[in-house]
Amino acid sequence: ALIYQKKHLQLAEEANDTVEKQRACTQLGRTYHEIFLKSEDDCDAIQSAKKYFKKAMVLAQDLKEKPPRGESSSFLEEYINAHNNIGMLDLDLDNPETACDILKRGLQICDEEEVKEYDAVRSRLHHNLGNVFLVLRSWDEAKEHIEMDIRICNQINHTQGEAKGYINLAELHNKTQKYKDALSCYRKASTLAKSMQDESALVEQIEQNIKIVKTAIEVMEEMREEELRLKKFSAEMADAKGTLERRKSMLEVHACLERLIEKSSMVFAWPKHLEFSKRKKKISEELCDNEKLSDAYLVVGESYQKLRKFNKSLKWLIRSYEGYKEISNLEGQA
Repeated sequence: ALIYQKKHLQLAEEANDTVEKQRACTQLGRTYHEIFLKSEDDCDAIQSAKKYFKKAMVLAQDLKEKPPRGESSSFLEEYINAHNNIGMLDLDLDNPETACDILKRGLQICDEEEVKEYDAVRSRLHHNLGNVFLVLRSWDEAKEHIEMDIRICNQINHTQGEAKGYINLAELHNKTQKYKDALSCYRKASTLAKSMQDESALVEQIEQNIKIVKTAIEVMEEMREEELRLKKFSAEMADAKGTLERRKSMLEVHACLERLIEKSSMVFAWPKHLEFSKRKKKISEELCDNEKLSDAYLVVGESYQKLRKFNKSLKWLIRSYEGYKEISNLEGQA
């Protein structure tokens, strides 16, 4: 594909055809973006995608402001879609804040240019902003944009887009442990997907996601039972203060916390993960066990990382590394 797309761009440049140059750059950007997504570490592909998407945006802006003679299109849609393309690219590069800014700019242009409220170009922006806010853990904003995407797709009879919107909404509910709502959204998505032809892969994806949610429900139930055990062991530990049984009780509490940390990570319950990790740190200090303490620093750091509090995460990860280094634990240092 790249060979023909580059030839397309070359011919457009030779003919000084801005319309075709814009189209060719957009296609090249998308192709390089797909190459990056498949490889995940192809730096050349991502740089090329960024280069062509930015070039396409500049060309689309030129065309919007000075459309070629005889062209009925204002090229507004291409210009807005260029924001969408670059926003998606930034999100895949784990730059959600940058992605958010450019996607919001796309919506701002829609407002300035009086694009219809229920228009596909708006739906794409809302869809991707929903994804951005999911990454940023801004649940209310994510819900607002995802639901707007669903409404637009419903109004314009874009069934696939509506189904994918419900998948996004289900993911939001899953990440916030609202499993009943997640299952409801996945079932709506499944109904929509089954109403379309040649969407067996989408149906299969939804069914797999439903299984994941059902597993999460089981894990949450296990967590509730484990928390009851933690409460019991903690009470026993308090009662055993000053006795030989205290250390045994402390080890039981520690083991219980480790199980809770593991289960909370399985269901993306990162605030709970942080709570249990900090309790693990405290009990490890009382046990005077440097390896357990270094382990605790590590999981606290992981909690903050998942909660996108990166400075705090780095602080705890450094403490973990230093702790492992002090006891010559090479695996921990790695």
